[in-house]
Amino acid sequence: MNKKHVHIFVGEFSYAMNWHSPRLRAQLTNNAEHVVVTYPAFSMLYVNYVDVYPLPKDITSKCVWPATIGLKPGDTTPEFLKKYCKEIFPNAVIHTPKHINAMDPHPYGIFEHIKPRKDVKSDISNLLSSFSKDDTICIMPKLRSNGGRAGQNWPQQEWVDLCNDLINCGYNIVSINIADKASHGGTYELNINSDKFKVLNIDKNDEYALDRQSWLLKQTKCSIYGSTGAANLPFWVNTPTISIMKTNCGKRLFFDWQKRLTNNHKNNDIILIDDLSTVTYHDIAKRINLHLDKL
Repeated sequence: MNKKHVHIFVGEFSYAMNWHSPRLRAQLTNNAEHVVVTYPAFSMLYVNYVDVYPLPKDITSKCVWPATIGLKPGDTTPEFLKKYCKEIFPNAVIHTPKHINAMDPHPYGIFEHIKPRKDVKSDISNLLSSFSKDDTICIMPKLRSNGGRAGQNWPQQEWVDLCNDLINCGYNIVSINIADKASHGGTYELNINSDKFKVLNIDKNDEYALDRQSWLLKQTKCSIYGSTGAANLPFWVNTPTISIMKTNCGKRLFFDWQKRLTNNHKNNDIILIDDLSTVTYHDIAKRINLHLDKL
């Protein structure tokens, strides 16, 4: 591609979704001159307004320990990526993301709902063919090994208990399964033997990975997320959600731009917990079921 400007982003998913993409979208004038170089799975965040060049697997395999807008140490865009982009786009100006303040209540950018590409909708429809939307819950049992932060992961057994209880209440469950490789963060793999339980496996090297997750959100009654910045995805695609969030992370879910995307969280419930390792599913089961009953 003959481009004048290349924008590299290899930081964390939530920073790409919530700040980098909205800011870049507001900054671009002649979009045809620009291209975003990023992880394949992030493509949906950008393709609705600018061209995307998904990084190949031999390059992403070198991108370990993402931290906000870049890679550790230093939270920067590494030189090998800049060199790679110069080889692919020899005449372009290389841009790397500037500092992002995740606590800024009024960040600069365009904050509008984003739409998944239609190409993969049928894949999710086929997965859900035996499940009805009103009786199906999507869960994202988040697991983050990056940094080993205490109390940030809800124990795996709590997710199993949650699924089994919802199944007993008559719901179908679809669990998003993302391998936690190279410290990028992912999910628990839940082994639940029930014809009312299915798994959507997500390949981070698939440029439609985020579209598949978004169509799953759109074709199910509600989603339930663990403590992660990815819990913003239902806001962006305008679907109901329950977030089981560590308190210091959950504080970042109540900014005005998030409330505008969600009609002041009309169909959402954000459960704030100081230490997830001390709270069982049964402690919050009543709250979860009450919210599902209201939808």
